[in-house]
Amino acid sequence: MDTQNSFASQAPTNTPEPQAFNNYNQPKKKSTTPIIIMLVILVLVLGGVIAFLLLRNSNKDNTSTGKDSKESEVAETEITSETVKKDLFEKMKIVLLESWNNDFKYDDKTAVLSGYDFPFKLFKEGTNNDGTKFYSISLYFDNTHLTKFSESPKGRDYAKSIFAKENNPNFKYLFSSAEDFLNDEESVFVEGSTFDKKYKAVYGEDIKAHKTDEYCGGLFYDSAINIYYAFSGGRQCGGASPEIVNLYFDSYTQKGNEAYINIYGANAVNESESVNKQCGVRSLEQTESFHNCDTDEAKILNSYFATSPSIINDSNKEKYSHYRFVFSGENSDYHFVKVEKVAKK
Repeated sequence: MDTQNSFASQAPTNTPEPQAFNNYNQPKKKSTTPIIIMLVILVLVLGGVIAFLLLRNSNKDNTSTGKDSKESEVAETEITSETVKKDLFEKMKIVLLESWNNDFKYDDKTAVLSGYDFPFKLFKEGTNNDGTKFYSISLYFDNTHLTKFSESPKGRDYAKSIFAKENNPNFKYLFSSAEDFLNDEESVFVEGSTFDKKYKAVYGEDIKAHKTDEYCGGLFYDSAINIYYAFSGGRQCGGASPEIVNLYFDSYTQKGNEAYINIYGANAVNESESVNKQCGVRSLEQTESFHNCDTDEAKILNSYFATSPSIINDSNKEKYSHYRFVFSGENSDYHFVKVEKVAKK
């Protein structure tokens, strides 16, 4: 009995290990929150630095571009091509209705023109209206660039068509047959398509409408055959004006797709004439007539028609108003845009 009890007391028991002992033996986990916060801060700092550098470089580029833009804005260079200068000069003369002034003086540097209304309106308003644009092209052809009916293969047919419809009293008085009209030395014409092409070359736009020009010296239009024509006695014109346009062509320049003829101008007779002391020298935007001056108009006109060269030259140009004819175009194919006055520096 005692033996059994002793044996029982020596038997092994399956007592479980305390939980606390197991936890004690496992390694403790470290918190990653501080590392994550540090990484976020580092990324934000680096991002801020990169953004600052990019912004600074961008500002530098913009500043540089702005400077370049300003420099290019004021960069105006001289036109050296004589072909381009000649083309600009010829178009300027058309805009100025040079053919109206074919009795007056033009040279490479100066011009003396009739006053009337046309040049003064141009300088005052900056451009010609549609009617004057049309008239300027009509005058260009009427004076120098027309074909005689007798020298054209189509001339006989054109002459017959016109003769059958023309009701102008002078026409009927001068020509008793289509053959008479055909062979007259002053019976001349230009194709409507050629007229259109010149209009667009000078003004950069299509003509608004074909019509007979009602101005003195203008062309007649035949819509059936699309030609403009003139004949002796077709337009009877006369009269004179005491206003005198003096011009000095200073330089030809270009910037971007624009080209300029820089000029100095005034409304005045020859500087040595006493009338200038009485009436003064006027800017070209002033349309008041010399009629209002207390002087002998005949003297002004005599001085005008026997005119000497322009009163303006290179040595005295700064005394007068500075203007420029503005043209626009590409590849040196320029058309007239406007006349603008240049402020004195």
